Amino acid sequence: MGYNEAITQRFNVICIMKNKEKEKKQEREANYFAMCLLMPRPMMICELEKIRHDKTFTNEEEIVKEMARRFNVPFVSMVLRMQQLKDDLNLNIP
Repeated sequence: MGYNEAITQRFNVICIMKNKEKEKKQEREANYFAMCLLMPRPMMICELEKIRHDKTFTNEEEIVKEMARRFNVPFVSMVLRMQQLKDDLNLNIP
């Protein structure tokens, strides 16, 4: 492999890496948008208050499961959204 071919190959690798980083950023932004759309902050606060007043759910895992059920989203998605909103929801999550 000649010098020019090596430079071209390296340039192509760098371009591919930058493109993947851009795709990851776009995917993160799309995921955040989807979470905001499916689990809007005001509705999250309202539903969590209802659950807290219900007193049926005794631990955080049960609360998260119930929130996921009410919003019809996967448990993991609800955990991520609650972590984003932990200050607004007055939650003690790491």
